[in-house]
Amino acid sequence: MIFNFDTPEKDAAQIIGLAHESLKKDRLSGKIPSHVYVKMGYKTVRYCLPLLRDWQLDPTDIEAQARAMEQLQNSRVSNLPTKRGRKAA
Repeated sequence: MIFNFDTPEKDAAQIIGLAHESLKKDRLSGKIPSHVYVKMGYKTVRYCLPLLRDWQLDPTDIEAQARAMEQLQNSRVSNLPTKRGRKAA
């Protein structure tokens, strides 16, 4: 699964069929889990569409959200294995 947090809030709301304000209210109230979006600065919020769609299908399925969070953590560059030893000349 590819985790790109590149979808603006208005576009994400339109894609999943919610009003922009409804999506914002759900995010601010904590209904949308924090691993579904990234806050960039004061106003900018970007969503990961696959994670948002999974949440939209069944927001009460905590096990599926935990699996998605684990996949997200494992795919981050900071968690990938690093090469050890000397660099080639």
